[in-house]
This record gives sequence, structure tokens and C-alpha cells, in this order.
Amino acid sequence: MKRKLFSTLLLLAAGAAAPAFAGKVYVPVVQRTGGGASHATEVWLANAGTQERRYEAGFLAADTNGTTPHTPAIRTVVVGGRTVRLVNPGPAGTIGLIEIDAAPQIQIDARLANTPAVGAITYTPVPVISSDNALPAAATVSLLGLSRTPSGSYSDLGLVNLASQAAQCGVTFTRADGTGIGQTVNVTVQPLSLRHFSDALGILGESQAADARAQVSCDRTFFAYAAVFNAAVSQFTFATPAATGASTLGTDGTPPPPPPPGDAIVFTSPGVVHTPATGNEIKAFVVPVSQALSLRRFTVEFDVIPGPWTAAKPDGNHNLIWIYRGKYRSNTIANLNAFGPARSGVKNTQNVDMARGKLTTDEKALVLQQGVTYHVKSVYDAENEQVTTTISSGGQTLATLQHAATARDRILRIPAGGFNVQFGHTAAQAAGGAEFPTYGWVYRDLRIEMLPY
Repeated sequence: MKRKLFSTLLLLAAGAAAPAFAGKVYVPVVQRTGGGASHATEVWLANAGTQERRYEAGFLAADTNGTTPHTPAIRTVVVGGRTVRLVNPGPAGTIGLIEIDAAPQIQIDARLANTPAVGAITYTPVPVISSDNALPAAATVSLLGLSRTPSGSYSDLGLVNLASQAAQCGVTFTRADGTGIGQTVNVTVQPLSLRHFSDALGILGESQAADARAQVSCDRTFFAYAAVFNAAVSQFTFATPAATGASTLGTDGTPPPPPPPGDAIVFTSPGVVHTPATGNEIKAFVVPVSQALSLRRFTVEFDVIPGPWTAAKPDGNHNLIWIYRGKYRSNTIANLNAFGPARSGVKNTQNVDMARGKLTTDEKALVLQQGVTYHVKSVYDAENEQVTTTISSGGQTLATLQHAATARDRILRIPAGGFNVQFGHTAAQAAGGAEFPTYGWVYRDLRIEMLPY
């Protein structure tokens, strides 16, 4: 039946020119059979408009390089006002990703039909991975509600690398009581590929667990999920990255911020980004970009909760964030620091495209209290040659810093290799007597928005 469906769709698309699409989405396929039960992935594509819209769909087997040229199995259209359903769009019994390249007007959803040997069919949502829920490199997320029982229930783990280069991912499993399950597992995932681990807890030697969790981080854009199988009802359910208490919904009636401009490029790292500790003083990573960028505006926002000041020199330089293009000289977009008593202030510096020894800077008096959450927003407005940084708490602006932006030709150029972000100072820097680690401080909810010309 499946072969007939594919053949029919291919005939419909015969001779059609390859369409140009806005982007791709990916749907995990977890197809299992056994004991008279089956689990079939179903995908819907809906076209609410009146004009027909094209799409392509193909299957990428797990543990294969998805960047290798391949021909989509389906290339056809969704007629205006219609909905198309694809059932098991992949080889029987295989695990992988459905790659869908569709016109932006098409809506896509998926579910898993769980058919037991005896009893009613049940349906569970399947994650549809797109730019809306893709996770940025260096983000850390949790998958909750994992389980394993001697009676046959288990939890699979899926790691999806959405980048065109191989990814390195770290996974840590924890029981509900907070004790660890094995050591952190380091995994390589091929470019644009799924790495799927069946019965992940069993692989680690865990015979029985309830409400366990997995913490996942990758060095490329990624997605993670768990497929939890309940043997009693022969049903899979999917666990996707958990939300956090950092949500601001319903806090003060303030509406959410407007969406970024249509051409803006946004990088986010939600939740706790870094908490410096001895031996782990800094968090440093590269934010990738798909190509070299010419920006008119660069905005960075994050929250910081100050901890103790350095006892020997509380008025020393305590780093909030450093953003730069590979090196300090002539490439620092923002170097924001805080100073404790008696200096008590915040200072931002930039030197983009400036000669050696030159920079622009501004410092304002501000007493930062330990344990209080402060929101930092810094806007590098290359077009209007100005940097504006605000520090606020509880919705009230406490300090505003302004100084010149010096990007050449009023264009902030970001190289194809991306740019660097660092939170905190190293222990070695403290030996110089001016810059000190921020032990016990918390950095969280990083968001960077880049607006090209």
C-alpha cells in the first residue's frame, strides 16, 4: 500500500520543476512492530489558501549523512483548501527523519498511531522540528518523564543534528531522586542526521526507573526527544525539551515583546547558561551563522544574578558578557563589566574596526545586589553609530550607558565563522589583579538578534 502511495505521488510530480522553498522541517519516524502491535507515523500537510502549493518529502535513515545529495521520494502539490496525509513515509520498520521541503503557506503536523494487538488505537503527537523549536548550539535542555520497567516499558533517546557539520553532544541521565545514572555520555551525530538510542536507560544498565530525566547539550544547532514506550497499552509518547520557570507570562500583564523584523537572525540559549565555579570559571562558545553577515543592528539580552564579589578586591572587574569576532583587538562588539563596592558601577566597551589602543566606552554608577535578577540589553546600532546598554530589574531601568559604535561604513560585519560569546573571567586573569571570576553568579536566558541590511 505504501509503495502504491509513493508511486502515485511520483507520477503526479513527474516532469515538475524543483520548487524553491523557504526552509525544511523534520519529523522523527519511530516505526516498530512486534507482538501483533504496530506504530505508524502520520504526517498532515494543509493548504488553507486557494492557490496550490508544492512540497517535497523524503526519508533520511538514522546514522546517515543527510547532507549527501538525495532525491525526495515525493514531489507534488497540495491543492488549495485541501489537506494531504502521508502514512509511514519511510521503509518499513526503520527509524529516521522525514525531511519536508514545503512552501511557507503549508501547515505541517504529525502524530503516531499506536495499534495494539488487542484494544483501541491511540494517537500521540510527534514533534515537528523547524526553525521555531530548533535548539541553538551550546543550549542545554531536559527531557522529563523517562521510565523503564521489567515488564517491557522503556525510553528511547533521539538526538537530531540540524547542522551541515558533525555535532558533538553530551547526555546525562538522572533518577527522580537526583542520583546520576552512569556518567555523561558523549555522542557524535553525523551532519543533518538522527542518532536514535533504543532503550537508552537499559543501555546504561538501569533495570527500573520512573520519572527519570535526560539533560542534553550539543555544539551545533540541534533537537532532542525521548520516545517513551508503555508496554501495558503498547503506546509510544514523545518527551520534548521541557519549559522552564523563566517564562514571563502572566507576571505583570505586560504583553510579550513583538516578533523580530522579518529579516532578523535570532540566536537563543534559554534557561541557565552558566554558573561559574572553581575549575569552570567561564562559559565560552561560538555562535554560528550560515554566511558572512552585514548588520545594521546587533542586540544582545540576558539576565544575570550577581553572587559574591571577590573578597580581596570587590571593586575589581567582574565580567557580565564579552562578545567579539575571534579576538579582542578591533573586534570587540561588547565588553560589559560590573564593579562592586566601593566603585559600584557597570561599564561597557567596544573597539570594532578601531586602531590599536583605541576604544569607546561608558560607565555608570550602579549598586548591584547579590541574589537580585538584573536584565541586560545592549544594542549595537551600526547604522546610527551608537551603542546603548540598559540595566533593569523588575521592569525598572536602573542605568543607561551610551557611546559611539565605530563599525566601518556603518556596517557591523560578522564573518562566516560566526562570533564569540564569553561569560565570566578565568582564574588566570585574577593573577593580574584587575579581572576576577564571578563565582556563584548566574547567567541565563541569552538572546541575540542580528538585523542585516
